[in-house]
Amino acid sequence: MVGGTNAKFHREYYSNKSAGKIVNKVWGAAAKAGFSTFFPNEIGGALIDDHLFIDRSGIPCIDIVECNNTITRSFPPTWHTLRDNMASIDTAPLRAVGQTVLNVILSEKPSK
Repeated sequence: MVGGTNAKFHREYYSNKSAGKIVNKVWGAAAKAGFSTFFPNEIGGALIDDHLFIDRSGIPCIDIVECNNTITRSFPPTWHTLRDNMASIDTAPLRAVGQTVLNVILSEKPSK
C-alpha cells in the first residue's frame, strides 16, 4: 500500500498517538530526503490493524499507508478492486517510502 499513484502518507492517527517518536523519526527522515510531498506532516486516517496489537504487546510500530486519499478520503480507489494490479503502481512513492525507511534504519546506532 505504498506504491499507489499520487500516494500521500499522512501520519496515521494511532501510530502517531502510541509511537509518536518513531513517526517523528520517519517523517523527519522523509523531509530530510526531500520526500515531504509524499509524507505530509499532518494526521490522516485511523487504522485498526495488526500494528495496534503489536504496539500494545510492547513493540512500538507504525503504519505507513495511504489512508487519506484525496478521492476516497480513505484507501486508494483501486484498493481491493480488479484495478489493484501492477498498472496502478507508481514507482515515485514506492521509492520515497523505501528510501525513507532505509535511511531511518541506517541512522540507528547499534546498542552496546
